[in-house]
Amino acid sequence: MSKPKRIAQVIGNLETGGAQVLLIEMMKRLDRSRFDPVLVHFREPNHFEEETRSGGWNVHRLRVSRSCRPAQIMALARLFREQDISLVHTHSDFANFAGRAAAIHAGVPHLLVHYQNTYEHRMDRHFRNLEAHLAPHTDGFVACSMGVKDFLAENLDLAGRPVRLLRNAVDTAPYCEARQHREEHRRRLGIPPDVFHIVHTARLEPHKQPEMLLRALSLSTRRPDRALGDWRLTFVGSGSQHAELERELARMDEEAERIGGQVIAPRVHFAGWTRDMAGWLAAADVFCLVSRNEGLPLSLVEAMAAGTPTVSPDIIGPREVVESDSQGLLVDSSRPDAVLDALHRMRTDTEYYETVVRNGIERAREFTVETFMERCHALYEEVLAGELGPVPRPNGFLRRAVFLMKLRRLAKASRDARREAVTA
Repeated sequence: MSKPKRIAQVIGNLETGGAQVLLIEMMKRLDRSRFDPVLVHFREPNHFEEETRSGGWNVHRLRVSRSCRPAQIMALARLFREQDISLVHTHSDFANFAGRAAAIHAGVPHLLVHYQNTYEHRMDRHFRNLEAHLAPHTDGFVACSMGVKDFLAENLDLAGRPVRLLRNAVDTAPYCEARQHREEHRRRLGIPPDVFHIVHTARLEPHKQPEMLLRALSLSTRRPDRALGDWRLTFVGSGSQHAELERELARMDEEAERIGGQVIAPRVHFAGWTRDMAGWLAAADVFCLVSRNEGLPLSLVEAMAAGTPTVSPDIIGPREVVESDSQGLLVDSSRPDAVLDALHRMRTDTEYYETVVRNGIERAREFTVETFMERCHALYEEVLAGELGPVPRPNGFLRRAVFLMKLRRLAKASRDARREAVTA
């Protein structure tokens, strides 16, 4: 029997998120008789430290910044050489650039790049320039949904390299199990029986635009025809927007008091990061996602598996999960009134609500991690056999140095542009 091929799984961070959850499931299920995984991440925190420790996985953390400094890229390249890596599989936009550059510098024979989102919130000329610089030296690309696959083809110069579809999937078992103990989870989490409990399980980042959900709920207090009764909102997850979201909530309540309206802060709770996503979803009456862009949101599938009706944005990703109104509601998430209308229907239309529960559970069964792994294993074999076609690489020290310096220049321009956009 031949020695298993070493595969580096590279990701920017191991915080809770769809890409991270899927990667951990991949690490658990990868066929060790054929593939020997090495997990590499760049930043703390590591929300999956328990899994990595109990699994005895080969895990490395290296400091690599978004500006792709040559010294950091070369350190990552040394790790790849020391670990005798045969294939590098990168996840998330940050790792897709830095991890790939290090693999090219190290002479790793095969590169696979995984796009988990359309990244429309970052898709400027700098992003496109970075991809155009790296794509000619990349074996192939992976898209988490058909929508993302089409988006990549239309918006990025991939140098003619193939894009394979690996539709996102989850281990639905914990969510199905939690569904059987819904009332117990509500009691444990302090959710009264008659409260309409809304849950948002996503990282608090700008492109998730959680403030839109707050605006919809604030609007409900001024619309008697769209009143939700006794409701509660729980944000389950962490992220860079937590403090700003609390400030936005305070501003909304100040405005409400100024015009004689109702405050909503006492009904809004921040649970932070937790391992108990299944419990929170089972304890919810509705799951609400209001992102600007998504790839194929695993949180949406998890909610459906937990028997929780969903309200999500009518964009790439959710459209591939929710095929009709009988499985959930797709809305224009840029309009708080549209979000509120959907929540109100879930609150008041009992027959419709029960239909969505049944159909959502059935739909979630189609996103099995077992099918995902079968396709992943087949793709690895295809890449390692060179079946995606020959890929040119910069040869010699001078060409590799020029390659890294250009990458550094492009990455720095991208980072500076993002900083200017934030401070503008």
